[in-house]
Amino acid sequence: MLVHIVAIHGIGHGRQPGFSWPLRDLVVQELERMRSPSASRAKESRDHFWREVVWDQDEAAAELYDRVGDPFPGWARQLLRCCGLPTPRELACYDMGDILAYYARRRQVLDKIRREVERIVEEHGEKGTRELYLALVGHSMGSVVAFDFLHESQREPGPHVAWRGADTRPSVIVAQGVAGIKVFASGLFTLGSPLALFYRLSSAGEDHQYRDREPFRLEDGWRNYWDKEDLVSFNLEGIFGKKVVQDVTVDNYPLPLLGLVLAHGGYWRNARVARELAEHVHRMENRPGDARATMSDSEPDGGKGA
Repeated sequence: MLVHIVAIHGIGHGRQPGFSWPLRDLVVQELERMRSPSASRAKESRDHFWREVVWDQDEAAAELYDRVGDPFPGWARQLLRCCGLPTPRELACYDMGDILAYYARRRQVLDKIRREVERIVEEHGEKGTRELYLALVGHSMGSVVAFDFLHESQREPGPHVAWRGADTRPSVIVAQGVAGIKVFASGLFTLGSPLALFYRLSSAGEDHQYRDREPFRLEDGWRNYWDKEDLVSFNLEGIFGKKVVQDVTVDNYPLPLLGLVLAHGGYWRNARVARELAEHVHRMENRPGDARATMSDSEPDGGKGA
């Protein structure tokens, strides 16, 4: 079966399409280095193989920032922007504000991911494909979005509740796309994830999905990449258990101290993340016993690319 990757960005100022392309290109290079049969499809149809979901266009954050202004001097703002860093006011309006915005319109955000998955499925609808794999890559707050999408797609609302489609293969994502085509969650790759903070959420002592010991099921597991100098990222094995998630420590910026401000954005260019993503694609697309799509089926327009 074919693997499709959907990347979901985190919070912050100016997230635009193409944010994940450095990692995508590294994954393609790794597949070529491995001489994987998956390399040609990934290279020739990159936009079909790898998708992005841009869920925050920053309009409301920009309006808020313009209304309240920024007390930082102009020269200081320019210096920080040259370093790729926000001012404290930008951090509040764009980054912290994005967390509030997500929970205010969580349904619309998750629907964006659902529509992207449905587009992938529809591209295969006329090719006779019956099954596909979906791997999600979530950075920062995007890891929370990916987590919520998988939980909602596989379980009934609330924590510790029944599985949707209990009579089907455990990792199936229910009610996606064209009837008759099944999508299976092959893997979750979280980069610089703050999910540990959401463990604290509670309402009158009630649990929620972030306290669920089995929030969803995946064919090839969940890998959580975290940098010890990244102030946003957390190891998650202590929250969900080693049977659910595997923590992977990386060093995105080896120079001391500078890593405290630059490590969080380094996952999109991390060689280990790319290598293990490529290994996941190769492993899933070449599993013994899985029904493999032909190369003409892997490209939605019959071999001309996406």
